[in-house]
Amino acid sequence: MSDVDSGAQRSWRQRPEFLGALLVGTLALLLSLARVLHEPSWPTDLDQWYFAARAMLQGRNPYDAVGPAREFKWDWPLNYPLSTVLLTMPLTVLSLPAARVAFSTVAGGVLGYALGKDRFQRIGLVFSAAFVIAISRNQWSPFITAAYFAPMAAVFLAAKPNMALAFLASIRSWRPLRRIAGIGLAAVAVSVMVRPSWPLEWLRALGQMEYVVAPIMRPYAWMLALALLKWRRTDARIFLALVCVPQTPSLYDLLPLFVLMRTPRDVSILSLLTHALFLTIVVLGPFPSFDRYAYELGNVATVVIYLPVMLMLLGRPNVSGVDSAFEPAPPPSLRAQFRASLEQMTRFDAMLLLVNVAAVAVLLWMTLTTRRIMKNE
Repeated sequence: MSDVDSGAQRSWRQRPEFLGALLVGTLALLLSLARVLHEPSWPTDLDQWYFAARAMLQGRNPYDAVGPAREFKWDWPLNYPLSTVLLTMPLTVLSLPAARVAFSTVAGGVLGYALGKDRFQRIGLVFSAAFVIAISRNQWSPFITAAYFAPMAAVFLAAKPNMALAFLASIRSWRPLRRIAGIGLAAVAVSVMVRPSWPLEWLRALGQMEYVVAPIMRPYAWMLALALLKWRRTDARIFLALVCVPQTPSLYDLLPLFVLMRTPRDVSILSLLTHALFLTIVVLGPFPSFDRYAYELGNVATVVIYLPVMLMLLGRPNVSGVDSAFEPAPPPSLRAQFRASLEQMTRFDAMLLLVNVAAVAVLLWMTLTTRRIMKNE
């Protein structure tokens, strides 16, 4: 074996991103498969994009096909850009249940790849309610989160342009900015060529989404602007961007906040906070309408999630270029990385991890022992 071949082999063994893709992708596969088998008729957010994509392939207007009292009965009109529909189109070769599983598996794999590039320092996010619900709901937030660490995932930013605006706050040089701008312009150009009228149709749909609001516009959420005190820090600017973009109040869109965590302990704490938010909403419910649910979820998230994350940021020095307290150089092998992580884990960190594992087990138990019945069943 030549030195070149030996070096290539060592390089392959030392690339943790592929192990991350395998591990998190497999976990996402199992979670989504369990969801599909347990509640095959209960819809996910993918369903609207999937049906819209099929309508497009048949030469019909996707914005006329999805919504209340339309062919695909959905409580809201299609409030996503046409680029979301185009990204979903390859899944139309599968049945809807298979498409749900495939979407989540790819989302988990892409996120796992990104976490591997981040040396698994944020791997604890897979125990969060934000991750579990993003996977079970077939949401784009795993792809959006992955884009912060893996540039290849930036193509998925076209699916949620509001979160893409927040992503721009993480860019420190012109080169990635040009790449993101190029991807965005290409997505817009392709979608306009496919359907020139879609921007107006999309804006009309957005006008009907009264619950879509920036987190900072919630009662008392103006305090989140105190993150400006750390304006030199990239993580503070990302946080401000995330709370200033309009979005649907949800658990799954909290996933990008894990990018701001500096240590595995911070990751575990935020993960527990997402479980606290989920349980609080369960206790407060049921709600008379989705609008009321979204309103209460947004208000509770301000106190349970956003304010604690802001306090974490305020405790950091206002210094540019020092946004991470993670180990600057990884050990030479995956085994050594795992051993080093165990050696650095304190008793308190181990306790936090165990509590997270217990919390996600309870969440999965609640999900898989409750069957929601569709109105038309």
